[in-house]
Amino acid sequence: MKLLILLFFITINISASEFTKMAETEFKTLISKDITFKMKKYKIPSSVRNEIQKKVKQRFYKKWLYFWKITDKNSKTYYSFVDNVMGKQYPITFMVVFDNKGNIILSKILKYRNLKGRELKKASWLNQFLNMNNKSSFVLDKDIDGISGATISSKALTKGFQKLSILISKIIK
Repeated sequence: MKLLILLFFITINISASEFTKMAETEFKTLISKDITFKMKKYKIPSSVRNEIQKKVKQRFYKKWLYFWKITDKNSKTYYSFVDNVMGKQYPITFMVVFDNKGNIILSKILKYRNLKGRELKKASWLNQFLNMNNKSSFVLDKDIDGISGATISSKALTKGFQKLSILISKIIK
């Protein structure tokens, strides 16, 4: 039994370096092969973190995020975060890429660990967030269609996208 529990936790956890590799592969696939990027751990200033958490009514999973500044061959700049939100049972690791005006241009679920709600990984659900930004309302079942059987995860991801949209607006000001 202990071995089964250990194996379960090994399979739901992947390392930070694996997430960064996954994110960077997605950048090259979805943006362009001719890009450069620089990744850093971005420590969210506590005043900004508190302000965003209060507005969105969801806490950041950690006090820092993986953050990329991406530049294409035409010198166009993009920004990306990898973050986690708590689904019904387990964290959901996701990536959001923003243009230089703070609009969401793509997103991807990097690791979905919950038993139900895998539909959240589909492009058809994620595409609802395209072109949203810090001024968007991010209201589940009004602006964003939920997924039946995955209400908690849908709500958590919607708030996660909103948090990152507000945060990027403060960074690129």
